[in-house]
This record gives sequence, C-alpha cells and structure tokens, in this order.
Amino acid sequence: MLINKKIVESQLMFFNLQYDDNILDELSFKLQIRVKHTKHIYKNLLQSFFLFLKIIRLIFFVIPSKKFYKYVFLIFDKLPSPLNLVTKLVRGYILLDFFEDEKV
Repeated sequence: MLINKKIVESQLMFFNLQYDDNILDELSFKLQIRVKHTKHIYKNLLQSFFLFLKIIRLIFFVIPSKKFYKYVFLIFDKLPSPLNLVTKLVRGYILLDFFEDEKV
C-alpha cells in the first residue's frame, strides 16, 4: 500500500482534523481508490511520488513516520505550482472525503 494512514494523518494536521485509527485506514483506502480513478497522468504522478516517498522513508527510517511525512509535504507545498500538485491533490481528496462524510 503506497498511501498509508501516516500520510493521511500528516495531512490532517494541516487542517486541524483528527480521525480515529479505523477511519484513518478507511480514508487511506479511499484515497488509493480516488488515485486509481484519476486521469492517467495524475495517477502515474501520484503513484510514482508515493513510491519515491516509500524509498526515501526507508533511508530515513529513524525519523518518526508522521513527522517525516509532515515535513516532506511542507517542502512540496513550498515548491512552485507544477511540483506542489501532489500536495494539492492529496489534500483535496482528504477534504472531499471529510465533507462527503460530514454532509455540511
């Protein structure tokens, strides 16, 4: 699983949202489904990004997962527009799921 609950949890910190562990697992699964159903260019971009993250995570295994993902996404959020697309897509999917479940 390329998108795990630590990635989702690190993104929820940007919105000051919290879920319990069961919902985090479900949300990470939904996020993977949404990635599979996006356009091919976005799907390939996201899958290669998360594969790259997994490799980098293995190198920096001493850093706690949530902290690692938080800083990686902070760095990508500061990059220019085409490069921060992954961060915007992931956060957009998380917010979409939050508002679909809450029915605000």
